[in-house]
Amino acid sequence: LRGERFDVVHVHNPQGLRPDVYTAHSCHAAYLQMRRSKEGARGWLSRVYPPHVAELAFERLCYLSSPALVIALTPVVKAELESKVGVDPERIRVIPNGVDTEAFSPPESRAAARAGVAELTGELPEDAVALLFAGYEFERKGLATVLEAMAALGDERIHLWVAGSADAGPYVRLAERTGTAGRVRFLGHQAELAPLFQAADAFV
Repeated sequence: LRGERFDVVHVHNPQGLRPDVYTAHSCHAAYLQMRRSKEGARGWLSRVYPPHVAELAFERLCYLSSPALVIALTPVVKAELESKVGVDPERIRVIPNGVDTEAFSPPESRAAARAGVAELTGELPEDAVALLFAGYEFERKGLATVLEAMAALGDERIHLWVAGSADAGPYVRLAERTGTAGRVRFLGHQAELAPLFQAADAFV
């Protein structure tokens, strides 16, 4: 890449050496620390699991062996890169992902928006409150907490749509145990999320 003489070499996450700019979506060191705190002995095994060991080493190598600017998508990622990896805070800027406000804006008609996705999500009662969870890494992003909160609220009007291709099995079983299964739909990977955002009442 250096031989091509590009004006800017921009790399997402620590996946290449010596770019001009990294965009950090997350911090692997912080993720593994979270797993260790939640999973007990199994989590601590991640310290010696070769792919994790290699990724941790490469994360440090990428961020610390070059003076590249680092764009953190959130203040949390910035703080994690500083405390867990040792990146100089002067090199980090927080720039959230941009949003297409034309695509992601309130619909003119909620009923029409819901009708547009009903084949995927199922029909909802008129007074239903539709929550949307969209993403991978269900564990790290707290899907279990959402299901437990739904159960604690005990409000039958609350429905949840889960978009993402992570392993849904444990969460299907959790929904069954908490009595929320009838109000949760696992949609799998969805290439077009805007219609779901249009039809939902809130994003969690």
